[in-house]
Amino acid sequence: MLPTFPSPFMLQPLMKCLYFCGFSKLLTYGHTMLDGASIL
Repeated sequence: MLPTFPSPFMLQPLMKCLYFCGFSKLLTYGHTMLDGASIL
């Protein structure tokens, strides 16, 4: 909980980091799904 509302300039890098983090997680999840499918 931040006492003051963060400015969009400060919020942008955070959103970008979250987006890339989620994207990389999705990629690794897709790769594990593909590996599981190839095993089957």
